[in-house]
Amino acid sequence: MEKTKETMRPFQRANQSSRHTLSTGRLPVSSRCSRNGARGPFQLLVLLCLFSVSFAWQSGNVHLSKQVSRIPLTLHAETTQRKPHPRKRHNNYRDDGNRQFNQTLVQSGSADDLLDLIASHNRCLAQPQAGGSLNSINFSTALHRLARHSSFASRESASVRASILSNPRFALLLASIGEALHGDTIPFGGREICNMAWALAKLQIAPPLSVMPRADDNSRDALEQVSTQVRQAVLQVAVDRREGRSESDATAWIPLLSQLAGHLVDYLQQFAAIKVGKEQFLQMQEMSNMMWASATANRANDQVFATIADRMMIQQRELLENKPEEECLKPQEWSNTVWAIAKSGISMDASVYVYIADLVTHSEFFSQAFKPQEWSDLMWGTATSVSSMARARNEVQQQDVDFPVLEKAALDIMRAGCRFIISRQAEWFKTQELSNSA
Repeated sequence: MEKTKETMRPFQRANQSSRHTLSTGRLPVSSRCSRNGARGPFQLLVLLCLFSVSFAWQSGNVHLSKQVSRIPLTLHAETTQRKPHPRKRHNNYRDDGNRQFNQTLVQSGSADDLLDLIASHNRCLAQPQAGGSLNSINFSTALHRLARHSSFASRESASVRASILSNPRFALLLASIGEALHGDTIPFGGREICNMAWALAKLQIAPPLSVMPRADDNSRDALEQVSTQVRQAVLQVAVDRREGRSESDATAWIPLLSQLAGHLVDYLQQFAAIKVGKEQFLQMQEMSNMMWASATANRANDQVFATIADRMMIQQRELLENKPEEECLKPQEWSNTVWAIAKSGISMDASVYVYIADLVTHSEFFSQAFKPQEWSDLMWGTATSVSSMARARNEVQQQDVDFPVLEKAALDIMRAGCRFIISRQAEWFKTQELSNSA
């Protein structure tokens, strides 16, 4: 309060001076000019200044009080009208417990340690859909890390993979994933489904289409049925062991587990194709990974591939409209896609190759950003696909392919690749990469 009085004293004195001047017509003593100075014009000027100070202070108080009274109302109005912050496109962390458990899974030192962690987590593997203790990110991380563990140990990868596939806890994990996908109670995002497909391809557990045809009409029902059979078979072996019946086959569930993996790859592809039209559900890298995984597992779906490839071209155009090339053009995404098409033997429309040829021809950054392995995969995939489609051009399904356009696009890709090899003087390329490119 004292500080306020001190602040207002100059203005009070100015106010008093102005009143004195109005009543007497003379300036106050402190404001009078010296007798030797000019009195008339100077006194008038000082008088006007005092009037201005007094008026500004009085009117300012009123104006300020009005402003202060409006501030809370204005802030409140802005607060109530503000739109809520948009949620992220996908959030599967049910609570902090799921997040912490996921970090524990990532830090596991081996495949056995990871399976022990899952089995001891609320005894979730003994219950369908893991009893709701795991969310989609936990499922995806667990399966992805198991595949990584099997590929990390280079010399021991075969034995690590065999120990994973023969572990009953892995079978129960896969059964829980199948049950969760069928039940629709746990939301799965694009990254999760693509990571799981990648892991299944890396583990090499799914049978090829030549051995187990795809159940297109009832793939979801087949997924539920085989998931239940795997769970029952594993639990029956456990009961037999507990009761001392050693004559039961401890690995009777492994053929069922292979079938379940095949149904999972098929269902994950269909799931991706259904959701791919949803804005930003699948990123470019995720769509490319899904095609790579399906081709590696030898269970590629031509309709799914066509849908994903079309979406990749649309999404790439949208990204290029809003971002610079350095941020949104990734050679690996397109080299993996072309490699997957060639590996699966699927006949694709010429538009994919035309689009890639346009990128490598007109974008200097894109053509120079390739790594040798990526150029090798792109050139090998393009040549393999075009030659296989040329051999089958007389078949009914090949009538819609524009071969002159396709061959021109393939030639443009090959020329761009050759220019890259020459510019690098082949010093970056391994022998196998040069052989595949040739």
